[in-house]
Amino acid sequence: MENQLEYSGKESADAAVTRREALHNDGGQFGHISGKLWLATSWAILASFSFGLCGVCIGGILVNANFGIKFAELAHLKEINGIASIFHAGGFVGVMWSAYASDAWGRKASFGVNTIPYIVGAILCVVAKDLNYLWAGRALAGAGSYGLFYSAQIYVMELAPAKARGLLGSLSNGIAVEIGYILGAFLSVAYVDWAGPTGTGSDWSWRFPFLLNILPVAIFLAMYPFMPESPRWLVQQGRADEALIVLTTLHSSKHDPEQIFAIAEHQQIVSQFQLDTTLPHSWMSMFTTYRRRTFTALLIMFGFLLGGAYYLATYGPQLFAGFGYSTRKSVLFQAATLCFLIINWIGCFLVDRVGRKPFLVIGLTGELICLCILAALSKYYSKGESTAGANAFVAFYMLNEFVVAIMEPCAYLMSAEIYPLHVRTKGVAISFGFLALTNTWVIEASSTMIQALGWKGYLLFICFSAFNVVMWVIFLPETKNVPLEEMARLFGEEGAAQVAPVKEAYHGNA
Repeated sequence: MENQLEYSGKESADAAVTRREALHNDGGQFGHISGKLWLATSWAILASFSFGLCGVCIGGILVNANFGIKFAELAHLKEINGIASIFHAGGFVGVMWSAYASDAWGRKASFGVNTIPYIVGAILCVVAKDLNYLWAGRALAGAGSYGLFYSAQIYVMELAPAKARGLLGSLSNGIAVEIGYILGAFLSVAYVDWAGPTGTGSDWSWRFPFLLNILPVAIFLAMYPFMPESPRWLVQQGRADEALIVLTTLHSSKHDPEQIFAIAEHQQIVSQFQLDTTLPHSWMSMFTTYRRRTFTALLIMFGFLLGGAYYLATYGPQLFAGFGYSTRKSVLFQAATLCFLIINWIGCFLVDRVGRKPFLVIGLTGELICLCILAALSKYYSKGESTAGANAFVAFYMLNEFVVAIMEPCAYLMSAEIYPLHVRTKGVAISFGFLALTNTWVIEASSTMIQALGWKGYLLFICFSAFNVVMWVIFLPETKNVPLEEMARLFGEEGAAQVAPVKEAYHGNA
């Protein structure tokens, strides 16, 4: 190993940090990602995929002709918005519940308990006889979906080595969610065909999508017994020896046969946790002691959500229909548009090299430009009288999804990685709780707003996006390659743990 430092039992803490960096650099981005870590990440990907699939399926169902006949009362916009937004309202409850479960019972247990409302909610929608079934089912499904998504972010953050955290985190949030979106959107085309243009097809054309949502969670539960617990949660519970076993298993590398990297990482986690026990850890401390971190996370979510990304993704088929396209074409455009989100695959391999902040700023700037063009097209061509105008709207809608894909993984990733261990569940709960609540009112109100105001409704999203581009440039730090235990220095806080002398700590004095 070219960069292996000369080993000394008396080395300083700084030298140990240097050693850890040298070992990490020897293996490159993939050097300390074992097969078992890839498997654990794949497990978390299933959880986030379930969130995406369950969330997007309602868009195709709401334009399903058979569904429209079954629930004729949904002809009113208010009821349509309610069915779409209650999913996110339930998500807020799921996130807050998961924060407690993650701390009390473990990161794995948080996954497990959230599968219950997810499955029950899906079943209620499958057997729905009236709107009450749908309301209850979508609320429970939202709680379970958001809970699984929340748990996946924390789980992967705490398993990944620093220089691969962006890669693994992006795979388990943005990529996984977008795959769920894409699959759900293309299946919606098949379901619309199944229902027929007049709704004379089978009820299963809209019941089956709800049933299909259970499949990835069933696979997820089958894998549950074989997945590791978070080593950082184990340290919190006084189970440091178990944590070391997990780290040496997940971060093993042929470049580091003595597991020096994992040992140094373990010592840093233990040292930081010992310091954390002396620090505030209440919910109130999130807005006092850790206010800069909370402000940063909320600023990211605020900019991402109020750019209109979720509104456009949810109501895409209805927007296309407003330009004169048929129901089938509208749903097909939505599915094709989501394929542009494949750009996430490129971003996830670059985010640990380029950084989080450039992706966020470039993505939001691109969305701002697209929103301006969509507003202009809506002003002049939304009556469906111009084929060229309608086609241009579809093209820039697709381009908007492309630029959203650039920033989405980083928005979730950075909002989760900036918090210290002892308040991480609370901090991520605030971020993702804000995500759920904001989605609730954005989806509930924005379609009504745009229907009432027409193209002027886009101006709200444009103003928020312009404001947040400036705020992100000024206030967002860069977190790439920074270990979780050293995030404090980015926020002007004291106490970022340094690694104790490794050989002396674990193998006795030299």
